[in-house]
Amino acid sequence: MKKIINIITVALFFLVILSVFLVNAILPDGEISKWERRKLTQFPELRAETVFNGKFFSEFQSYSDDQFVLRDNFRVINSFIRRNILLQRDVNGLYVENGYIFSMDEETNEKSVNNFVKKTNEIIETFLNENNNIYLSVVPDKLHFSKEARPKADALKIAELYSNGVNKAEYIDIFPGLSLESYYKTDSHWSQDKLLPVMEIFKDKMGMVSLPDFKNKKTAGEFYGVYYGQLAADIPMEKMYYIDVEGIVTENLEPKGSDKIYDLEKFNNLDPYDLFMQGATPIIKAVNENSATDKELIIFRDSYGSSISPLFLSNYRSVTLVDLRYLSSSLLNQYVEFENKDVLFLYSSTVLNSNIILK
Repeated sequence: MKKIINIITVALFFLVILSVFLVNAILPDGEISKWERRKLTQFPELRAETVFNGKFFSEFQSYSDDQFVLRDNFRVINSFIRRNILLQRDVNGLYVENGYIFSMDEETNEKSVNNFVKKTNEIIETFLNENNNIYLSVVPDKLHFSKEARPKADALKIAELYSNGVNKAEYIDIFPGLSLESYYKTDSHWSQDKLLPVMEIFKDKMGMVSLPDFKNKKTAGEFYGVYYGQLAADIPMEKMYYIDVEGIVTENLEPKGSDKIYDLEKFNNLDPYDLFMQGATPIIKAVNENSATDKELIIFRDSYGSSISPLFLSNYRSVTLVDLRYLSSSLLNQYVEFENKDVLFLYSSTVLNSNIILK
């Protein structure tokens, strides 16, 4: 009897293995993982050279891992076991607190912040003068608002280092206008519809006369943020909203092309946050002929600037976004006229602390 049970067990094991192999062979390979925000590895090119040097087998292993049937389901189970049974504090550097996913951070990197200070001062000295109103602000990482975590990087210190180091700019402290609820639960970014307190601070400090109607809120759809796929946690989808601002025309200056201020088609991209101002782009300009003033604003920004920039357009006739991660500062005068413009340097504490080199 025992022998029969062993035979049946072995047979079932090989049946499962065979079934998985056949399903993997039959199903078409996936191209992207929306959970992980990346392209999946495709079947490697089979050549004698890559076989003999081992490259083919290395790439095939990555291909097998990425294309394994029910891969996402197994990742969820693995994450659940590690967090709830093995009681690990974090999985892949991410952890959950009250339904919010946080990313573990690095120590405060003063050298990185000083590099941003140097570049900012360089731009001010090269392109700006007494006819420009110059402001700067720092967006804290949402880890700053965690009640349980002890961030290694001090967002307040990063803001202090940046603001004290930059010459001829007025620092606008937006920390009081933010809370944990200002951010998405499964993503690193802030939620545009929660930024009224922040905009009220900017309005007071920058002499603005108008703000958009935050009641004019529309739904782009449900989504999972970047942290969700990395953690593979069983957390409900959340909604992405946008504040509708009518009469806006946007123009991609580099690369060339006209686009929408909110592109709902981009919401279905790998990164739904590309909905706002075309996502990561070197330089883009939005114009509102019905703004409350004829003033114009230039924002030097990272990804956090994408969603907040449309909120300035009820007051400013135009808002130009510049991302120096993708555009060399030496080319600025080819695209931007700085005379008599307001200028805002708006960076997140995470980017200021991350050793990113501005061009």
